[in-house]
Amino acid sequence: MILMAPMTLSIVVPVYDAAATLPACLAALVAQLRPGIEVIVVDDGSRDASAEIAERFPVRLLRGSHQGDARARNMGAGEARGEILLFLDADVVIPPGTLDRIVTPFQDPTLSALVGAYTPDTPARGMAARYKNFLHHHTHRNAPRNFPSFWTGLGAIRREAFERIGGFDPRFAPISDVHLGVRLTRAGGKIRLDPSLQVTHLKPLTWWGLLRMDYRERAVPWTRIMLHERTWIRGLNTGISQVGSLLSVWLLPGALWMGWTNDAPTSPLLPLLPLTLFCLANQRFFCAFRRRYGTLQTTLAAILHAGSFFVQGIGLAHGTIAFLHDHLRQRSRAEDLRDKRDPHRHRGDRDACRADSPRPSSPFRSNDPC
Repeated sequence: MILMAPMTLSIVVPVYDAAATLPACLAALVAQLRPGIEVIVVDDGSRDASAEIAERFPVRLLRGSHQGDARARNMGAGEARGEILLFLDADVVIPPGTLDRIVTPFQDPTLSALVGAYTPDTPARGMAARYKNFLHHHTHRNAPRNFPSFWTGLGAIRREAFERIGGFDPRFAPISDVHLGVRLTRAGGKIRLDPSLQVTHLKPLTWWGLLRMDYRERAVPWTRIMLHERTWIRGLNTGISQVGSLLSVWLLPGALWMGWTNDAPTSPLLPLLPLTLFCLANQRFFCAFRRRYGTLQTTLAAILHAGSFFVQGIGLAHGTIAFLHDHLRQRSRAEDLRDKRDPHRHRGDRDACRADSPRPSSPFRSNDPC
């Protein structure tokens, strides 16, 4: 029997002003180091002591100006030596034994990438952090195992596959990982979700921060990715329950207005229709949340959930407009470039058109279609 040598692993952690969470993140990683595993910390121009903290650990530290997490991850991947690239956020903590569990599945030569999930609970204080963390855990737990996306909270990918598709595209930050997963899947790659591979998320979150994140960092770029790639990312955040939630939240204001202004006896019942649809669409999530945190916190989570879908609706419109604007601008630039290469192109077309058209029937009105 021939024993295969363990595959080498490079862990890339981009850092930007993460001094509060980086020590716990790196301590958990260093405790699992063995020959064939390296940790690369990429300081993306932090203004705090993130770089100084990284220097205290046996890691490779790369420094650069602040250009965003996508470029930071690409920089780290470019310096990596491992066969497998593991991307981690600087605000997560991995439990013991995780690194070996990540490497083992890649003995399957058909596997291109592997992603995990958050633990159901977070030590971060606040209702917003608890709600968002559990929602993410619940979504990954119920998502298909053949995953349609990539995730850099805990995501591993073969180095060869990463380089073949060109790494992360900074144009689709801050969810360039989702875009990478779409491109990898389209190129024939296989991404597996293992929800038992869990990391603890330390990121604090306020109510306002949650809504702003769901608008600017989720809905807008997510819409642009789907339109740009002309794909519907099934099984993640675009399922029937999400679509039903979005519709019900945006139908509710109209139902409230009609119930208030209409004199029909049944008018006050109109708001119950979108509310019922919203509850049915999220029944599994609300029940799971209630079993873990109780009725009161589930009520607060439902309010946050509705607010999240409301701003996502605005983000959907914003992302669509932004995509159309970019598309038209690119077409205009392409036309300008063709004109510069062939300045007589349009004039030649007009001359040919006029040569084939009949003469004007009167000096006052032309029949020339050109």
